[in-house]
Amino acid sequence: MIDTTDNDDDQIAGVTIGLLDVFLSTTLVFILISSLLWGIIAEAQRQAALATTELDATKKHSASALAVALARIKALEQEVALLNAEAERHRQQPIIIPNELNGNVLFDPGEATIRASFIPTLRTYTDQLLTAFNAGQFDSAVVAGHTDERHIHNWKYADNWDLGAARATAIVRYLIARGVPADRLSAASYGELHPLNAGRDESAWRMNRRIEIVMLHREGQWQSAR
Repeated sequence: MIDTTDNDDDQIAGVTIGLLDVFLSTTLVFILISSLLWGIIAEAQRQAALATTELDATKKHSASALAVALARIKALEQEVALLNAEAERHRQQPIIIPNELNGNVLFDPGEATIRASFIPTLRTYTDQLLTAFNAGQFDSAVVAGHTDERHIHNWKYADNWDLGAARATAIVRYLIARGVPADRLSAASYGELHPLNAGRDESAWRMNRRIEIVMLHREGQWQSAR
């Protein structure tokens, strides 16, 4: 009888060794794959961290750029406000022709006829207007008549509105005669409603009786020609 025990043991040992080789090979492959995956994961995490850092930097840069832009806008708004304030200051400074100057009277009380003695003085103001118009600085002018607070009512003028309007119109006609284009002039009256001096004596009344000439700038803004 043949003894097969040794052969069986050898076969079992061979199978065991084969299985062990397969296990070791599989384990090695698993380790290699795991290492590769962990490397990929680590690289992905590194890239994600880098992207986050770049995004934060971009946000900070954008915030800084926005702050600069807002500061510039604020500065421009302040500049525009200053320019508007300066324009308003000029708008409130028309050419003022007092009714009495250096002993000469422009209009007698209650009248709207220009006195001859005031013509040389009036010519000086007219020359200012002509210079401004000829230089193209202004498009038109509004001549406004102002009276003192003492009321008037006669066959010529119903009130100070009428008197102021008549005096302004007299100045407009004089300016036209001196060469100022008629289509660039207009007349207005404020009566006694816009005094320069709120006093109620002759000194205040003398100051409040006046003609004001306001220039209209070519861009539509009221300006002084002085």
